[in-house]
Amino acid sequence: VGSEMCIETDIQEQKIAEARRQLETTNLPLSQIAMQLNFSSQNYFHHVFKKITGVTPNQYAQKQH
Repeated sequence: VGSEMCIETDIQEQKIAEARRQLETTNLPLSQIAMQLNFSSQNYFHHVFKKITGVTPNQYAQKQH
């Protein structure tokens, strides 16, 4: 179970790194970014994004523009 959690965390970190890149370089809506990155819902995307970055996707996007 331990190694599965590490893999899950690595995948989430990679997805959030891509989400951050998209927030920095595009004007895509958060719902579209979440869908493209295969998050089960926008709420789950927000939860994982905040867990990894310490801020919500909205807060992160506002800092970029």
